[in-house]
Amino acid sequence: MISLRFSASAFARRIFPGLLAGLLILTPAALQAGIERTVVKTFPVQPGGTLTVRTDSGAIRVESGGSSAVKVEILEKIDAATEAAADELLKNLTLTFDSAGGNVTVQARHTRSAGGFWSHVFRNSEAVRLDFVVTVPVRYNVDLGTSGGRISVGD
Repeated sequence: MISLRFSASAFARRIFPGLLAGLLILTPAALQAGIERTVVKTFPVQPGGTLTVRTDSGAIRVESGGSSAVKVEILEKIDAATEAAADELLKNLTLTFDSAGGNVTVQARHTRSAGGFWSHVFRNSEAVRLDFVVTVPVRYNVDLGTSGGRISVGD
């Protein structure tokens, strides 16, 4: 006959601390709701110009289109529970757009760490994350740079 014994103290010593640690790690992320906003800008250009994108966070995806315009879409993913909190976090983000001589320049800079210490401890990321999707004419140059994300260029 096989006898199985379950000890409540063994559960408390071995399993409970792991469960508690998991809850502590996951809870801050669950308490923050995600708010998403999109910024869209379109610039008329001629073939042969250059699009320059510089950002200190986020992925950049470039696609080619059939029009004679550069379209910049920036998806802002904001770790905030309310729209007012999202507005406060966005005060730390500077987006600039410039179009001159057939060239387009887009810059995104965080002026200070949004979200503070606990944001980095529990999520290891900024409280405002950006994803760029840019459509350019078929014959258009790109100069892309990001400090925190992937860069992909389609045909």
